[in-house]
Amino acid sequence: MTKKIMALTLVLVLAIAGSAMADVVWSGEFSAKGESKSFKIGSDDYELSAGLTLKVAGKAKSETAVDEETNNLNWEFSGGINLAAGTDGALTPSLGKYKLSLYDDYFTAYVWGNGQELNDKATYFSFISAPKAAGTIRARVEVPVVDPFKVTLDFDAKNNIKAFVDGKFGQFDVGLAYNRNWSKDPAENIVVAQAGTSVPAGSTKVDLKAAVGVDIHKDPGIAFGFSADATLTDQIKVNASVTNGNKDWHGGGPTAGTTNLKAGGSYTEKAFNASANFETTLVKADKDQNTNSITVAANYRMSDTLAYDKLFDDKEWFKNTAPAFGVSVKFAKAAGKDFGFDNITAKASAPVVKDMVWLRATATFKTKNDFTAKLDGYVTASKKLTLKPAVSYAKVDSVIDVKLVGEYKIGMSDTLLTMTIQKVMAKDGGSTTPSELISASIKVPF
Repeated sequence: MTKKIMALTLVLVLAIAGSAMADVVWSGEFSAKGESKSFKIGSDDYELSAGLTLKVAGKAKSETAVDEETNNLNWEFSGGINLAAGTDGALTPSLGKYKLSLYDDYFTAYVWGNGQELNDKATYFSFISAPKAAGTIRARVEVPVVDPFKVTLDFDAKNNIKAFVDGKFGQFDVGLAYNRNWSKDPAENIVVAQAGTSVPAGSTKVDLKAAVGVDIHKDPGIAFGFSADATLTDQIKVNASVTNGNKDWHGGGPTAGTTNLKAGGSYTEKAFNASANFETTLVKADKDQNTNSITVAANYRMSDTLAYDKLFDDKEWFKNTAPAFGVSVKFAKAAGKDFGFDNITAKASAPVVKDMVWLRATATFKTKNDFTAKLDGYVTASKKLTLKPAVSYAKVDSVIDVKLVGEYKIGMSDTLLTMTIQKVMAKDGGSTTPSELISASIKVPF
């Protein structure tokens, strides 16, 4: 009850504040859903649920007259409050994603959390890294010290602080980072120094990066990394890297007591691209734990409407205007196992009826007893109705999953009524449980 009162109080405070402040915008989304986990409509129970998400965004600006009127942003905030109503109608409030940004002449600061993202901050090879996502709450301060040097402090509650110093000396990008983590005993103190540059090599250039990390304690941990990337021509790119961590290394990047080697290359034309990548991890203490993999892949497209990495993407593939094909083969050696075939994956997509029907097929083969296949469809039945049928089969447990999703636009808006029918069939006693689903949901933004 206390949490509900606090959340609702916050809503009222923000609403009152919003009415008195400039540049404050409220928005939200109401959602409702009806769901039955059985096709026996009228016999088995069904569920109704609803939810409301409120979002507020505000910013404060000031105008400073120097030679001309200048608009300065002082701070900005965005956040959300979720109010979910269950089958009993009870209201359950919770704080959604949020981010506060403060802008000063001498620093920039951020506080964000609950799944909100800022941006990744890391040394080369991720010896020390501060990810962009914040599970509960994070804070970060950026201070430009002396041009072109900048200091970044990242606070990850409640026992982890990271500091990064980035700058440039001539043609070299240099950096120094420190991580203090006292959640463990003994506490970790990791220092990383790095440098990167580009070296002319004939008609191209090679990007070089190097980093050294020290894990400071009684038995110091040491890690190093080196990489080289080059674009030999407009079509050919190559890369290689090596990282190593001794047995006392506790930072990011290489696992303690291992050396990791990577090498790869790609060739790209307008109609096709091909790539090959090799990776091996050498375990000093036990060679049987060594791992390695080789992956060879190729894509062919009959239109350059979509980039190669979007040809089979779930949100993009049905936008293509011509057929596309892709295949990858992987060979690997896991710890304690022999090197051998891992899997082959083949993909294809194509418009069947121009601007109306698209199909996508995906198949992965590992062994004769372990393979999967899936066929997706995308049908624009009308300007208001889109159908997304899908069927998949997995040899393991003989799983057949049949699903149909329909999206209907309400009125002349983009508000969608989504209808789903799904049936999962599997053999008895397997790891997959047979199931049925019928649902209808709607989300109304405002």
